[in-house]
Amino acid sequence: SALLMELDVANWPTWTTAGNDRWLPNVTRKDKEMPYGELSYLISGKLEIVPKETGLPVVVNPGDVVTFPEGFVSDWTVLEELTWHYYLY
Repeated sequence: SALLMELDVANWPTWTTAGNDRWLPNVTRKDKEMPYGELSYLISGKLEIVPKETGLPVVVNPGDVVTFPEGFVSDWTVLEELTWHYYLY
């Protein structure tokens, strides 16, 4: 989309849970706090986030753009191995 091109998402660094024992599928990491702001674009996989503030689960799917403000606290469950582009702010 035009927004992704404008943000130059394709040139952002890439992160994946593949081979990362801290992010095994279907294991919930409770109360993960963001140490910085991050804008993320999910390339593949599926992630469930439950913000502490609302307690309502949100599922992030491929093609979604998500922002995590600094200090944001949530539970993360990798439902399918993740790969995404990210931008720290």
